[in-house]
Amino acid sequence: MKKMKKLNSSLLLKYLDGNCNQDEAEVILSWLDELPDNAEKLFSTEFLLGLLQKERYCRQDELQKAEKRLADTVADRRKAALLQEHGKRRRYLRIVAFAAAVVAIGVMFGLLRSTFRAEEKQITLSVASDEMVKFFLLPDGTRVWLNRSSTL
Repeated sequence: MKKMKKLNSSLLLKYLDGNCNQDEAEVILSWLDELPDNAEKLFSTEFLLGLLQKERYCRQDELQKAEKRLADTVADRRKAALLQEHGKRRRYLRIVAFAAAVVAIGVMFGLLRSTFRAEEKQITLSVASDEMVKFFLLPDGTRVWLNRSSTL
């Protein structure tokens, strides 16, 4: 995770007012994950904002409700981010499973092929020492010329 030196206070105020977009909210969430003190800074900023807007937060119970709403919002966004990451992992695992299946099928095909090849008929061809060169036509259509005293 990339560490941020300092969070822009206007971005924090936009987040607290509920006016930030998805990218800005992700920046706030990553900032919250960096240090445990950042969550405390966020709550204290919200508290100070509430003091500045007395008509909005004039009682302690309303302040606690606002803190609870903020904590719930942060928790919901973290859950959403975890679900998104879980989806990426599932896609990656599907790709890996598919690749493993392809490799397994290839190995099985190779083993079957080598088994059938082992059952093929084997022939030995020899040329005597008194003959010069001899021509042979193998069952698969291959043409072979053997020199004197050669064996195939």
